[in-house]
Amino acid sequence: MDQADLQNLQGDKVADIVGVLDDMTLEDVQALKALEEAAEKPRTGLLEKLDERIAELGQSGGESGADGQSDAEQKDGGKQARGEEAPAWQKEDYDGPLTGEQAMWRNANLTTK
Repeated sequence: MDQADLQNLQGDKVADIVGVLDDMTLEDVQALKALEEAAEKPRTGLLEKLDERIAELGQSGGESGADGQSDAEQKDGGKQARGEEAPAWQKEDYDGPLTGEQAMWRNANLTTK
């Protein structure tokens, strides 16, 4: 799904979104979660369902944080857990240009709340 599709989906009812989660890729579910977390009024029920789906897709290994992901997965999108190096834009000290999707990922995964 592209960013516009995800934004349109995020505007739907929770029941409608949950109905299509099984057809979504891990990356799409994570991007949708970032959109929902960045919303003015995030829906906790939807965030829980998104976390469950992420866990089903194999992203909850080892010690997990509040969202079902280990610290390594939160920092680099799971690449470190798979033995891959994270892209530069996923590192905390990166200060270069970002796409909108990258900025949302960084906001959801690297900012302190």
